[in-house]
Amino acid sequence: MTVDDNRIDWNGLQYVQFVTTPESLCDSLMIWSKIEEIGSRGQRKMYYPSEWDIEAKGKDDPNHVSIFLRQAVKLYYVNAIPLEALNEITLAKSIWGGPYTNLLAFNLTQYSRVLVIDPASVVQKNLDLLFLIPPAPIAMPFIYWGKTDRWHFSTQLMLIEPSAEYLSQVADGIKAAGPQEYVVDTLTKVFNRKIIKIPQRPFGLSSGEYRRETHHEYMDNRAPNKWDPDRMLKEAAILHFSDYPIPKPWIQGSQELVNQYMPKCRRSEWFGGTNCRHRQVWLSLYSDYAEHRHTVCGKGFEVERQKESPDMSGLRERLFQL
Repeated sequence: MTVDDNRIDWNGLQYVQFVTTPESLCDSLMIWSKIEEIGSRGQRKMYYPSEWDIEAKGKDDPNHVSIFLRQAVKLYYVNAIPLEALNEITLAKSIWGGPYTNLLAFNLTQYSRVLVIDPASVVQKNLDLLFLIPPAPIAMPFIYWGKTDRWHFSTQLMLIEPSAEYLSQVADGIKAAGPQEYVVDTLTKVFNRKIIKIPQRPFGLSSGEYRRETHHEYMDNRAPNKWDPDRMLKEAAILHFSDYPIPKPWIQGSQELVNQYMPKCRRSEWFGGTNCRHRQVWLSLYSDYAEHRHTVCGKGFEVERQKESPDMSGLRERLFQL
Protein backbone atom coordinates (compact mmCIF):
# COMPACT_ATOMS: atom_id res chain seq x y z
CA MET A 1 0.00 0.00 0.00
CA THR A 2 1.19 3.55 -0.77
CA VAL A 3 0.04 6.95 0.46
CA ASP A 4 -1.85 7.36 -2.83
CA ASP A 5 -4.15 4.42 -2.07
CA ASN A 6 -7.77 5.61 -2.13
CA ARG A 7 -8.72 3.15 0.61
CA ILE A 8 -6.81 5.07 3.27
CA ASP A 9 -8.97 7.10 5.65
CA TRP A 10 -6.72 10.06 6.38
CA ASN A 11 -9.20 11.49 8.88
CA GLY A 12 -8.16 8.67 11.22
CA LEU A 13 -4.44 9.45 10.84
CA GLN A 14 -3.34 12.49 12.78
CA TYR A 15 -0.26 14.58 13.45
CA VAL A 16 -0.64 15.59 17.12
CA GLN A 17 1.09 18.14 19.33
CA PHE A 18 0.52 18.83 23.03
CA VAL A 19 1.47 22.34 24.17
CA THR A 20 1.67 23.41 27.79
CA THR A 21 3.47 26.79 27.76
CA PRO A 22 3.81 29.74 25.38
CA GLU A 23 7.33 28.52 24.55
CA SER A 24 6.17 25.01 23.67
CA LEU A 25 3.38 26.57 21.59
CA CYS A 26 6.06 28.41 19.60
CA ASP A 27 7.96 25.13 19.18
CA SER A 28 4.83 23.46 17.82
CA LEU A 29 4.13 26.33 15.44
CA MET A 30 7.56 25.78 13.95
CA ILE A 31 6.72 22.12 13.35
CA TRP A 32 3.28 22.96 11.91
CA SER A 33 4.78 25.56 9.58
CA LYS A 34 7.16 22.96 8.13
CA ILE A 35 4.40 20.37 7.76
CA GLU A 36 2.22 22.91 5.98
CA GLU A 37 5.11 23.96 3.74
CA ILE A 38 5.80 20.34 2.79
CA GLY A 39 2.18 19.19 2.77
CA SER A 40 0.48 16.23 4.43
CA ARG A 41 -2.51 13.98 3.96
CA GLY A 42 -2.57 13.22 7.66
CA GLN A 43 -4.73 15.65 9.63
CA ARG A 44 -3.40 18.01 12.31
CA LYS A 45 -4.44 18.30 15.95
CA MET A 46 -3.03 20.38 18.80
CA TYR A 47 -4.12 20.23 22.45
CA TYR A 48 -3.58 23.26 24.69
CA PRO A 49 -4.40 24.29 28.31
CA SER A 50 -8.11 24.90 28.82
CA GLU A 51 -7.47 28.25 30.50
CA TRP A 52 -6.06 29.73 27.31
CA ASP A 53 -8.57 31.84 25.38
CA ILE A 54 -8.13 31.56 21.63
CA GLU A 55 -10.20 34.72 21.13
CA ALA A 56 -8.25 36.96 23.55
CA LYS A 57 -6.61 40.07 22.11
CA GLY A 58 -4.38 42.95 23.18
CA LYS A 59 -3.80 43.25 26.93
CA ASP A 60 -5.76 40.05 27.49
CA ASP A 61 -3.11 38.10 25.55
CA PRO A 62 0.24 39.16 27.10
CA ASN A 63 2.07 35.98 26.10
CA HIS A 64 0.77 35.85 22.53
CA VAL A 65 -0.82 32.43 23.07
CA SER A 66 -4.11 33.48 21.49
CA ILE A 67 -2.32 34.94 18.48
CA PHE A 68 -0.30 31.74 18.13
CA LEU A 69 -3.39 29.53 18.44
CA ARG A 70 -5.19 31.49 15.74
CA GLN A 71 -2.02 31.35 13.63
CA ALA A 72 -1.99 27.57 13.90
CA VAL A 73 -5.63 27.36 12.84
CA LYS A 74 -5.61 29.92 10.02
CA LEU A 75 -2.12 29.52 8.54
CA TYR A 76 -1.30 25.89 9.23
CA TYR A 77 -4.80 24.35 9.20
CA VAL A 78 -4.47 22.84 12.67
CA ASN A 79 -7.49 21.82 14.72
CA ALA A 80 -6.69 23.43 18.09
CA ILE A 81 -8.48 21.73 21.00
CA PRO A 82 -8.51 22.72 24.70
CA LEU A 83 -7.29 20.07 27.14
CA GLU A 84 -10.72 19.77 28.77
CA ALA A 85 -11.50 17.31 25.99
CA LEU A 86 -9.10 14.91 27.75
CA ASN A 87 -9.89 15.78 31.36
CA GLU A 88 -12.20 12.85 31.83
CA ILE A 89 -9.18 10.64 32.50
CA THR A 90 -7.14 10.99 35.68
CA LEU A 91 -3.91 10.42 33.75
CA ALA A 92 -4.33 13.69 31.82
CA LYS A 93 -4.47 15.69 35.03
CA SER A 94 -1.52 13.92 36.62
CA ILE A 95 1.02 14.07 33.78
CA TRP A 96 0.03 17.27 31.92
CA GLY A 97 3.06 19.53 31.57
CA GLY A 98 5.56 16.85 32.54
CA PRO A 99 7.80 14.55 30.48
CA TYR A 100 4.98 12.05 29.94
CA THR A 101 2.54 14.57 28.41
CA ASN A 102 2.88 13.23 24.86
CA LEU A 103 1.72 9.80 26.00
CA LEU A 104 -1.80 11.22 26.29
CA ALA A 105 -1.90 10.39 22.58
CA PHE A 106 -2.82 6.85 23.65
CA ASN A 107 -6.18 8.29 24.77
CA LEU A 108 -7.12 9.62 21.32
CA THR A 109 -9.10 6.50 20.50
CA GLN A 110 -11.24 8.28 17.91
CA TYR A 111 -8.21 7.97 15.60
CA SER A 112 -6.48 4.85 14.33
CA ARG A 113 -2.94 6.25 14.58
CA VAL A 114 -1.30 9.48 15.70
CA LEU A 115 2.21 10.78 15.05
CA VAL A 116 3.83 12.85 17.80
CA ILE A 117 6.99 14.82 16.96
CA ASP A 118 9.43 16.07 19.60
CA PRO A 119 9.64 19.90 19.66
CA ALA A 120 13.44 19.83 19.22
CA SER A 121 12.94 18.64 15.65
CA VAL A 122 12.82 20.03 12.14
CA VAL A 123 10.53 18.25 9.69
CA GLN A 124 12.23 18.16 6.29
CA LYS A 125 10.13 15.74 4.24
CA ASN A 126 6.59 14.39 4.10
CA LEU A 127 6.10 11.85 6.92
CA ASP A 128 2.75 10.39 5.83
CA LEU A 129 4.43 7.11 4.86
CA LEU A 130 4.98 6.35 8.56
CA PHE A 131 1.22 5.94 9.06
CA LEU A 132 1.40 2.83 6.86
CA ILE A 133 3.80 0.98 9.18
CA PRO A 134 2.32 -2.40 10.25
CA PRO A 135 0.06 -2.26 13.34
CA ALA A 136 1.78 -1.97 16.73
CA PRO A 137 1.14 -0.12 20.01
CA ILE A 138 3.98 2.24 19.15
CA ALA A 139 6.77 2.71 16.62
CA MET A 140 9.88 4.78 17.35
CA PRO A 141 13.25 5.46 15.71
CA PHE A 142 15.92 2.93 16.71
CA ILE A 143 19.00 5.06 17.34
CA TYR A 144 22.69 4.35 17.88
CA TRP A 145 23.56 6.24 21.09
CA GLY A 146 27.24 5.37 21.34
CA LYS A 147 29.69 2.70 22.44
CA THR A 148 28.22 2.36 25.94
CA ASP A 149 24.46 2.28 25.38
CA ARG A 150 24.62 1.11 21.77
CA TRP A 151 21.18 0.92 20.13
CA HIS A 152 18.02 2.16 21.83
CA PHE A 153 14.64 3.58 20.94
CA SER A 154 14.05 7.34 20.92
CA THR A 155 10.87 9.31 21.66
CA GLN A 156 11.84 12.04 19.19
CA LEU A 157 9.20 10.52 16.92
CA MET A 158 6.33 8.35 18.18
CA LEU A 159 3.74 6.66 15.98
CA ILE A 160 1.05 5.64 18.47
CA GLU A 161 -1.97 3.38 18.12
CA PRO A 162 -4.52 4.80 20.60
CA SER A 163 -6.47 2.31 22.67
CA ALA A 164 -8.01 2.11 26.14
CA GLU A 165 -6.00 -1.04 26.82
CA TYR A 166 -2.69 0.54 25.85
CA LEU A 167 -3.54 3.70 27.82
CA SER A 168 -4.15 1.62 30.94
CA GLN A 169 -0.83 -0.18 30.47
CA VAL A 170 0.98 3.15 30.01
CA ALA A 171 -0.68 4.59 33.14
CA ASP A 172 0.50 1.58 35.16
CA GLY A 173 4.00 1.95 33.69
CA ILE A 174 4.14 5.62 34.68
CA LYS A 175 3.07 4.82 38.25
CA ALA A 176 5.81 2.19 38.53
CA ALA A 177 8.52 4.36 36.95
CA GLY A 178 11.45 5.46 39.08
CA PRO A 179 12.24 9.18 39.56
CA GLN A 180 15.22 9.03 37.19
CA GLU A 181 13.53 6.88 34.55
CA TYR A 182 13.26 8.20 31.01
CA VAL A 183 9.99 8.10 29.06
CA VAL A 184 11.54 5.77 26.51
CA ASP A 185 12.51 3.35 29.29
CA THR A 186 8.94 3.27 30.55
CA LEU A 187 7.60 2.59 27.05
CA THR A 188 10.17 -0.14 26.49
CA LYS A 189 9.16 -1.86 29.73
CA VAL A 190 5.44 -1.58 28.95
CA PHE A 191 5.51 -2.76 25.34
CA ASN A 192 8.80 -4.66 25.24
CA ARG A 193 9.04 -6.58 21.93
CA LYS A 194 5.84 -5.07 20.51
CA ILE A 195 7.58 -1.81 19.53
CA ILE A 196 8.32 -1.39 15.82
CA LYS A 197 11.70 0.03 14.88
CA ILE A 198 11.64 3.09 12.61
CA PRO A 199 15.00 3.23 10.78
CA GLN A 200 17.44 5.85 12.01
CA ARG A 201 18.24 6.72 8.42
CA PRO A 202 16.40 8.81 7.25
CA PHE A 203 14.00 9.25 10.24
CA GLY A 204 16.50 9.87 13.03
CA LEU A 205 19.31 12.14 11.92
CA SER A 206 20.67 13.88 14.99
CA SER A 207 22.62 17.12 15.11
CA GLY A 208 25.09 15.20 17.27
CA GLU A 209 25.89 12.92 14.33
CA TYR A 210 27.96 15.76 12.87
CA ARG A 211 30.26 15.65 15.90
CA ARG A 212 31.08 11.97 15.43
CA GLU A 213 34.38 10.87 13.94
CA THR A 214 32.79 7.91 12.15
CA HIS A 215 29.27 7.32 10.82
CA HIS A 216 29.12 3.58 10.10
CA GLU A 217 26.12 2.97 12.34
CA TYR A 218 24.08 5.78 10.82
CA MET A 219 24.91 4.82 7.23
CA ASP A 220 23.83 1.20 7.95
CA ASN A 221 25.56 -0.14 4.81
CA ARG A 222 22.89 1.40 2.58
CA ALA A 223 23.66 3.14 -0.68
CA PRO A 224 24.98 5.71 -0.94
CA ASN A 225 27.18 4.31 1.82
CA LYS A 226 29.73 7.10 2.04
CA TRP A 227 28.95 9.80 4.57
CA ASP A 228 28.54 13.27 3.13
CA PRO A 229 27.37 15.99 5.58
CA ASP A 230 25.33 17.89 2.99
CA ARG A 231 23.81 14.88 1.27
CA MET A 232 22.76 13.22 4.53
CA LEU A 233 21.06 16.41 5.71
CA LYS A 234 19.22 16.71 2.42
CA GLU A 235 18.21 13.03 2.58
CA ALA A 236 16.90 13.15 6.16
CA ALA A 237 13.13 13.19 6.62
CA ILE A 238 13.49 14.78 10.03
CA LEU A 239 16.35 16.36 11.99
CA HIS A 240 16.50 16.09 15.77
CA PHE A 241 18.63 18.33 17.98
CA SER A 242 20.44 16.04 20.42
CA ASP A 243 23.87 17.44 21.15
CA TYR A 244 24.70 17.47 24.88
CA PRO A 245 26.30 19.50 26.38
CA ILE A 246 25.21 21.91 23.65
CA PRO A 247 21.74 23.06 24.79
CA LYS A 248 18.53 22.57 22.84
CA PRO A 249 18.27 24.92 19.85
CA TRP A 250 16.01 27.49 21.55
CA ILE A 251 18.95 28.22 23.88
CA GLN A 252 22.15 29.65 22.40
CA GLY A 253 25.17 27.96 23.92
CA SER A 254 28.01 30.16 25.14
CA GLN A 255 30.78 30.82 22.65
CA GLU A 256 33.20 28.99 24.93
CA LEU A 257 30.96 25.90 24.95
CA VAL A 258 30.42 25.98 21.20
CA ASN A 259 34.14 26.36 20.53
CA GLN A 260 34.86 23.37 22.76
CA TYR A 261 32.27 20.97 21.35
CA MET A 262 31.66 21.94 17.73
CA PRO A 263 32.78 19.38 15.11
CA LYS A 264 36.48 19.25 14.47
CA CYS A 265 37.88 20.03 11.07
CA ARG A 266 39.25 16.99 9.27
CA ARG A 267 42.12 16.30 6.98
CA SER A 268 41.03 16.71 3.38
CA GLU A 269 41.52 13.97 0.81
CA TRP A 270 43.07 16.55 -1.49
CA PHE A 271 46.64 17.80 -1.09
CA GLY A 272 46.67 17.45 2.71
CA GLY A 273 44.29 20.37 3.21
CA THR A 274 41.61 20.82 5.90
CA ASN A 275 37.91 20.00 5.48
CA CYS A 276 35.61 21.92 7.84
CA ARG A 277 32.33 21.11 6.09
CA HIS A 278 31.00 19.09 9.07
CA ARG A 279 31.46 22.16 11.26
CA GLN A 280 29.87 24.49 8.74
CA VAL A 281 26.78 22.31 8.33
CA TRP A 282 26.46 21.81 12.11
CA LEU A 283 26.64 25.55 12.77
CA SER A 284 24.06 26.18 10.04
CA LEU A 285 21.61 23.80 11.73
CA TYR A 286 21.46 26.14 14.71
CA SER A 287 21.49 29.39 12.77
CA ASP A 288 18.72 28.16 10.46
CA TYR A 289 16.66 27.11 13.47
CA ALA A 290 17.08 30.56 15.06
CA GLU A 291 16.03 32.28 11.85
CA HIS A 292 12.99 30.02 11.45
CA ARG A 293 11.97 30.63 15.08
CA HIS A 294 12.15 34.38 14.60
CA THR A 295 10.13 34.17 11.38
CA VAL A 296 7.37 31.99 12.86
CA CYS A 297 7.11 33.27 16.45
CA GLY A 298 8.46 36.80 16.23
CA LYS A 299 9.65 39.17 18.93
CA GLY A 300 9.88 37.81 22.45
CA PHE A 301 10.52 34.24 21.34
CA GLU A 302 14.01 34.60 19.93
CA VAL A 303 16.69 32.07 20.82
CA GLU A 304 17.90 32.89 24.36
CA ARG A 305 21.49 33.00 25.51
CA GLN A 306 22.62 30.25 27.86
CA LYS A 307 22.72 31.61 31.41
CA GLU A 308 25.02 29.01 32.96
CA SER A 309 27.16 26.07 31.95
CA PRO A 310 25.50 22.65 32.03
CA ASP A 311 26.14 20.33 34.96
CA MET A 312 27.87 17.28 33.51
CA SER A 313 28.26 15.41 36.80
CA GLY A 314 26.41 12.12 36.98
CA LEU A 315 25.13 12.51 33.42
CA ARG A 316 23.55 9.46 31.94
CA GLU A 317 24.17 9.72 28.22
CA ARG A 318 20.75 9.30 26.71
CA LEU A 319 21.32 12.30 24.46
CA PHE A 320 24.26 11.34 22.32
CA GLN A 321 27.51 9.63 23.10
CA LEU A 322 30.28 10.70 20.80
